[in-house]
Amino acid sequence: MEEATQRAVAENQKWQLAREVNTHEHGADRDSKAGLETLGFQVTGETDDLFYQVIPPTGWTRKTDGFWTSVKDAQGVERISMFYKGAFYDRRAFLNFS
Repeated sequence: MEEATQRAVAENQKWQLAREVNTHEHGADRDSKAGLETLGFQVTGETDDLFYQVIPPTGWTRKTDGFWTSVKDAQGVERISMFYKGAFYDRRAFLNFS
């Protein structure tokens, strides 16, 4: 069930990316919206408390392996890695910008 929940997000035609940036810096802005927009994503709304719904730049792709999704630019360079655990008892998501 947990994997099915993760796959539903990862394989959805409408892209969803984590709203939280994984950072351990005290006081750092953990909202991913500005970083996503800097990369050329159009943030179209909030899916829920964990995800933004986004439109990716042309040619960008994503691939999921387990809890992790890799987002690559049109040249095939990984620009984002996203963690998502869809278990009802420990549901969380965050991303790292490369």
